[in-house]
Amino acid sequence: MSDVFDAGQEADKLSLMAKDAIDETRTMHRDQALRRLEEEFLSLNQEERNAVALELENKDHWYSTLPSPSVKLDGEGNVESITFERSTWDGHKRGYEKVGVSEREVSFGGDDDMTYDGNIAKQVKSELAEREKQE
Repeated sequence: MSDVFDAGQEADKLSLMAKDAIDETRTMHRDQALRRLEEEFLSLNQEERNAVALELENKDHWYSTLPSPSVKLDGEGNVESITFERSTWDGHKRGYEKVGVSEREVSFGGDDDMTYDGNIAKQVKSELAEREKQE
């Protein structure tokens, strides 16, 4: 039964990982938190990403302290990226206001100063491909 994909559980996991990345103020720790979030996103196939995004939107409530997700779809209705924004109820006001993941890059920052990093996504893809070869 452990092989059954649970989109709700995965959505919770991504939300917590996004909160960790948003809250982190130390550069090395932030990069590691973003890397973990990107690894998790890239480990999902398209069908799983779509299911997780739906769960993220279903679980998003105005009173939650978890980051609020914003899902971007491609022309075919598939999840292209997910951006998480700090909850207004989050008392921890250091770190970033937003973090995002996609196939090509991770992003972090605020409304006026988002930084996009394609290197983390490339490294994670390379590592995942190497793991698949070894299996």
